[in-house]
Amino acid sequence: MRKFFLAFFILAITGFFSSNSAIADDMDKLLNPEKYVSELPKDYIKPIVTLKKNITITNDIITLGDIFEGDFPNKDLKIQDAPTAGKSVSIAKNHIYSLCKKLGLNWPIRSTLGFVSITRNGQIISQEEIIASINKALGKNDPDAKFELELNRSNSEVHVPVNAKYDLITDIINMNKNSDSFSAKLSVKYQNKDEEYTISGRVYKLIEIPVAARNIDINDIINSDDIEYKSIRVNKLSNRTITDENDIIRKQSKRRIKQGNSFANKDITEPVLVKKGDVVNVYYSTKFMNLTIKAIARQNGTKGQVIEILNRSTNKNIFAKVIGKNLVQVENLE
Repeated sequence: MRKFFLAFFILAITGFFSSNSAIADDMDKLLNPEKYVSELPKDYIKPIVTLKKNITITNDIITLGDIFEGDFPNKDLKIQDAPTAGKSVSIAKNHIYSLCKKLGLNWPIRSTLGFVSITRNGQIISQEEIIASINKALGKNDPDAKFELELNRSNSEVHVPVNAKYDLITDIINMNKNSDSFSAKLSVKYQNKDEEYTISGRVYKLIEIPVAARNIDINDIINSDDIEYKSIRVNKLSNRTITDENDIIRKQSKRRIKQGNSFANKDITEPVLVKKGDVVNVYYSTKFMNLTIKAIARQNGTKGQVIEILNRSTNKNIFAKVIGKNLVQVENLE
């Protein structure tokens, strides 16, 4: 009796607000499908329906036509709401069988035990988009900083309905600098809906360091064109790694440096401007004169280094400071 009055009430309301009697009919079929069956002619042959395999849907509701194959009426009849995009729902077979019976459908099935699984397709938001959104949130406090993120696979897959336009907004909930871990609240806004996900993983701050742009051989003089930059994790940075290119340019390599490798202090040195046995120009200056003579270098020398040279005029060894290529300066010629 209650069911009768409920159906009567809803039909009355629907008929009042809508001139389309089809809406009232659909409501009637939802609330009282057996009434619909009673209207079928006595010689009505129940259409045979077959359960679909691997049932997938894209809409917000699950209909008869979503789960059954065959030529039958009421394919658009709603069974229940669809799950969220990317998720599945199970409907008891006995419930579907009962509905078929009331609607005059012949579903030949051996047993009504078990469930029918239905999956709602969705588009997966790429991890690159999620990472970009998290990086944007991380950069609010440090705009110049760069980070590398590793997302936990268990909670990093986010779906939205097929072809839906969406926006991502991320708030950092917690960061643990000791373990480099983080958790973030990811809000996905689409079709007037707002779904929240908790995304977690690890975050590593990055630093850009100069590296060799080519294979550098022993004794090569390193120029700015020989240097490029790459990002590495700060926690992987060695205290021996050079981070300022000004400490590298115009230096001489002490060993072979492969392309892409970083520079360490042990890899470079000041270039040798004077080689042992070479003829050097000796510059001597006083208040009264400037003098340049020739001498023989007794040892190699870099810029600013004091080396021993042989004064060919006096055949005596004196000390001179290297100031350029094959150029030294003395304070006393004797």
